[in-house]
Amino acid sequence: MILYEKGTTDFTKNGLGYLNNVLNAHITEELNGEYSLVFEYPLNELLSNELIEERIVKCKVSDGTWQCFIIKKIVKTYEKMTINCSHLFYLLLTNLAENLYPQNLSPKPFLDWVLQRANYQLPFTTTSDVSTVKTARYVRRNLVDVILGNENNSMVNLFGIEVKRNNWNIALNSRIGLDRGEKLVYGKNITGINLTIDTSEMYTRIMPVGFDGLLLPEKYIDADNINDYPYPKIGIFQFGDIRYDPDDSSAYQTLEEAYDALRNAVADLYNNNVNKPRINIKINWIELSKTEQYKQYLSLERVELGDTIHTEIFGLNYVTRVIKTVYNPLNDRIEQFEIGTFQPSYATQMNQYEIELKEVNPESILTEARSNATNLITQAMGGYVYKTNDELYIMDNEDPNQAEKVWRWNINGLGYSSSGINGTYELAATMDGSIVADMITTGTLKTNVIEGYDSLITQVKNNYQEIINKFDGYATTSSVVEIQNSVQQIMTDTYTKTQIDTKLVDGSVEKVQTISGTFDINGMTYEKANAETKTTINEVGINVKDKNNNSILFSGYVDENNTQYADFKGQTIVASENILIRNYFVMPDAHSRIEDYENGGGMFYV
Repeated sequence: MILYEKGTTDFTKNGLGYLNNVLNAHITEELNGEYSLVFEYPLNELLSNELIEERIVKCKVSDGTWQCFIIKKIVKTYEKMTINCSHLFYLLLTNLAENLYPQNLSPKPFLDWVLQRANYQLPFTTTSDVSTVKTARYVRRNLVDVILGNENNSMVNLFGIEVKRNNWNIALNSRIGLDRGEKLVYGKNITGINLTIDTSEMYTRIMPVGFDGLLLPEKYIDADNINDYPYPKIGIFQFGDIRYDPDDSSAYQTLEEAYDALRNAVADLYNNNVNKPRINIKINWIELSKTEQYKQYLSLERVELGDTIHTEIFGLNYVTRVIKTVYNPLNDRIEQFEIGTFQPSYATQMNQYEIELKEVNPESILTEARSNATNLITQAMGGYVYKTNDELYIMDNEDPNQAEKVWRWNINGLGYSSSGINGTYELAATMDGSIVADMITTGTLKTNVIEGYDSLITQVKNNYQEIINKFDGYATTSSVVEIQNSVQQIMTDTYTKTQIDTKLVDGSVEKVQTISGTFDINGMTYEKANAETKTTINEVGINVKDKNNNSILFSGYVDENNTQYADFKGQTIVASENILIRNYFVMPDAHSRIEDYENGGGMFYV
């Protein structure tokens, strides 16, 4: 950190000097809200006597830039002092717009106009990527309130913009942050979840009220989802700045203009999800990019203010925003942040998620991954085969509408659903070459083996030998790593045991083997001890074999390796000792169909 004299405008020099031995520091930045620095400094350290109110501290922030903060409050003890600072932007807090009326301007010229006509001028510059023009009037309002205030005519509400503060520059953009594809996934970087859904402040029918009790002719405006609930959820919202007065140029000159303003105000409320439940999620997560064993992957997990975050929990996918960060400049790490559905001027009140950043715990990652893999591959096989013209089903119930556990195969791919034929399909291989990640989820496969980084595996083993020593049967050779551990089942006190053999050949996975089968170059093979059958699923189809290795059910493409059905080489077939057909079987090329009729089966030629 560098200390500057109060009133400084050029921060390219070294100022009064460097602040050494800072005890701790945190920078809090909120989307369209707080931007502050708090740090502790030894009472008798160099420059400690120079830390006085209104002087300026320059400090590195989370996006890598150096920002300036004005000292506002100092609290001293016998050993140290706590310094509270506000970003340079908040110099505007004590500047006044006495009576300003910018008209028909887009954000950049709008704010330039206000800054030039404020009580006094400061060297702020502005930028914007928004071209929408607006008009507003400000009477006795400080300039921070003009830009970020809660009133409907503050710039963030008027234009729907987000503000990026960079020392003397103020960027007024449609949004800040990026969608870096960062994903919070339970078992990968989420270690704990607490979800609450609250409809107490949700409204599906709104009565807007303007100045002096101005009401719409229709009184109410309904949300699109009003019929999703048994009764309307009615709310009354006051818009005192919307007034009709044909004799006042600052008011709406006609009733229709005032009515349209009320309708637009309600539309903004619905666009900001006032008609949807408030979903609050507390998440513990792991920031992988700032941990020692993943430091070479600087982009592996990274967040900045305004970034889009993809969260996968409880079988649902949420897309949300980073609306607040707490950054530690001493260790260059975001230690806490909040994510939620951002709404201008209401970022701290809506759908907030509090996240504590934790150090990586390899044991936790591996345990969660093995538990997920065990739950998938030990599901019981068998059931009923059901064939339509273009799809094949293997189900746990004869009636497709009653089935819960379903394997479904069609031209687009193969998938498994535990919730019926309509999905969701948690396990899938699709025609675009993708495999749903949960099929091969383990800590090793996701971070080391698939990418082929042998050296990273060695590093993890060295750094966490005390954890590895807990694994029964662990051994290392040039080609085989075996890990064996007991996995506690969710909601029970029982344990299952899975052994994973991982073979590394030229940095790729050759085979993963468990007590239930293997996953190798030939596909996924399910084969339990003493079972009557074994099943292989790969790129050509499904093949179920008996104890003598004879195929009793085959569905797929017959290639040159399939000797049992060589007569059908190059064709797609379904071959089985028995096939259950509930209604009828159609051979479209032969113009025939087989179906049941009153006295038995029959074939009909069309």
